[in-house]
Amino acid sequence: MRPILFIFYFFMYGLISAQISVKGGDDNTESPTNYIYVEGGYLFSTGKLLLTRNSDTEIANIYLRNNAQFIQEDDVANEGNGTLSVFQEGAADQYAYNYWGAPVGLISNGNPTGNLSFGINELSTPNSRLKSSGVNIISGYNSTTTNTTPNNSTAVLNLAKYWIFKYINQQGNAYANWISVQDANNINPGEGFTMKGVGGTDNFTLYSVQNNPGSAQRYDFRGRPNNGDIEVTTFNSTNDIALLGNPYPSAIFLSKFLIENSTGGSPNTDCNLSTTQRNATTGVAYFWDSDPNVQSHNLRDYNGGYATFSPNGSCLGLGTYTNAVFYNYDASGNPIGSGNGTGSLDINRKFIPIAQGFFVQAPDGTLDAVRFNNSHRVYQPEGKDNTNFDRQKTISSSSPTDSIPLLRLNFVFDNLYTRQVAVVFNDAATTGVDMAMDAANIDAVNSDAGIFNNNRNYVIDVRPFNQDEHIPLYISLNEDKEVTFKINNQEHIDLEHIYIYDSQYKMYNKINDGKYFNINLPAGNHHNRFYLAFKDQRLGIDELEGSNFIITQNNSLQTLNIGNPNNASITAVRVFDMMGKRILFKNQLGSNSNYSFSTQNLAAGIYIVQVLDENQNAFTQKVSIYNK
Repeated sequence: MRPILFIFYFFMYGLISAQISVKGGDDNTESPTNYIYVEGGYLFSTGKLLLTRNSDTEIANIYLRNNAQFIQEDDVANEGNGTLSVFQEGAADQYAYNYWGAPVGLISNGNPTGNLSFGINELSTPNSRLKSSGVNIISGYNSTTTNTTPNNSTAVLNLAKYWIFKYINQQGNAYANWISVQDANNINPGEGFTMKGVGGTDNFTLYSVQNNPGSAQRYDFRGRPNNGDIEVTTFNSTNDIALLGNPYPSAIFLSKFLIENSTGGSPNTDCNLSTTQRNATTGVAYFWDSDPNVQSHNLRDYNGGYATFSPNGSCLGLGTYTNAVFYNYDASGNPIGSGNGTGSLDINRKFIPIAQGFFVQAPDGTLDAVRFNNSHRVYQPEGKDNTNFDRQKTISSSSPTDSIPLLRLNFVFDNLYTRQVAVVFNDAATTGVDMAMDAANIDAVNSDAGIFNNNRNYVIDVRPFNQDEHIPLYISLNEDKEVTFKINNQEHIDLEHIYIYDSQYKMYNKINDGKYFNINLPAGNHHNRFYLAFKDQRLGIDELEGSNFIITQNNSLQTLNIGNPNNASITAVRVFDMMGKRILFKNQLGSNSNYSFSTQNLAAGIYIVQVLDENQNAFTQKVSIYNK
């Protein structure tokens, strides 16, 4: 008689039990394989999990499929030699890294209770709804897969162990401090690890997802699911960084995790904290992102950087996310030279999906270990409210709690790359550095910019709004560069005036309403020269501005250009230096659409250009002249 397959199907959004026990079948019973299959919902337990391996060891005890997740409430040790199976797709090809965490541990000899360590030798690739093919661990550099038929088990997945590293409890942030793991089972719960993607294709398709369409390998994580309090010793000293990973077979509430593991935020109002806050991180998370077009394993060819997430000190809303700037790297792993622009992602990271890795930084003071706990676990399917693995696109939320006023300021260097920073307005913040709010730049290059706070460069700055305030900017250049300041956008705020104040020339340069300010600066630090301002505080100086004319300085051609798109009649063009001396005057110019004036004999500096129309309306703009 053919054995009867004993299956529990759960298509619900929760199952409450004091304890879940799945006893594996054996060949002497009518049910040789027993398992729970959860599809598109979540399995919930208040007690421990006890899994007994099936006689057919290819059959797991619990399956989480199609965004299903498993959540436990109590801090109890799971037991047994059975396994849970959960899928996760990477988002990188064989030349690019994904950053991972392990939701399960590997069953070891002696069958100890509790959470167990992990290694890539236990990963597999699905070949059916229930079974997966194991991986081949190879010593080369290129991970590959092959399977040209969509509905059989011929897939061969070769994983290159060379690229498996972790970064934990290391002094400083040097590239050489990465810890080589390869195929060892020493990735502890809560630790993150790197793994490059897989080349080739695997056409097997399940739930409309292909195992590997060319750059997004799907893995089957099988083992004992992690549960309860998980402490990770991460740092040696202030400003160190560490790579963590979501240790559970469910999403985690990243904002709550960051606030609980920092001394900032608003725990008495909206976070419902389950424990006393710990001085374990700065309360900010960082995510590596890279250019997917780079097809090289050479470090000097890498083109990437770190995106940043701040919960803004609250568990409400989606927090603030700033994109990575893609830079190249030297042989020591330090970002160098010019990048190729800002990463194209637009992701909020309030929740972290299964198996996602992320970086944190050590705060000042006596350091505590990082702690994950079950209160951080939530059922949050990927693709909902900005929860996606790595660089995949997300769906925006329209929740009213997301209405956090902020503006995004772009610094453009020689028109080659852009550093974007976010200024967030929150009455609960201070103008100083607030944990779980302000985010330091952890991958600054030789020429970089940001918000200058407590003698450091910040890419997210959270503060109360004050119209009279001048917010200091950080600018550090390793060589002479043209720096352009412009507003990328305003979110949930509509400021009428936004300026870059140049304290050296005591000039306010408007950068909203489509305007921008550019200036050529010499190499060096300019931290106390430029400020972001919202009000022109000069006394007795009125600047008449309009959009009738387009005034630009081309320093490469040494020309001042005036565009006249409406063909207005221009009676005069005057140029003044910062002392008020008129150094150029042209009159009765007519109504041509474009004018050009040589500036090759003018000294480098800031000048005021004034255009008068036939009605004697004066339109003025500052320009930076720096003859290259």
